[in-house]
Amino acid sequence: MPSIQTVNDLFRAAATRYARRPMLRYKRDGKWQSETFAQWRTESETWARGLIALGLKAGDRIAVL
Repeated sequence: MPSIQTVNDLFRAAATRYARRPMLRYKRDGKWQSETFAQWRTESETWARGLIALGLKAGDRIAVL
């Protein structure tokens, strides 16, 4: 198992270990939906690439609401 030193490391380890398991459930149009750890990892990586494309660099601080 890889060394876990940050929250990011913890998320990546969980996303790898539980890739196909639901991470989040929510109701949309009256029906329950779920998203897996793998889907959330893909989404978070997409957000990260977008922030980097906007000029964010290591050490910069932002708030996501």
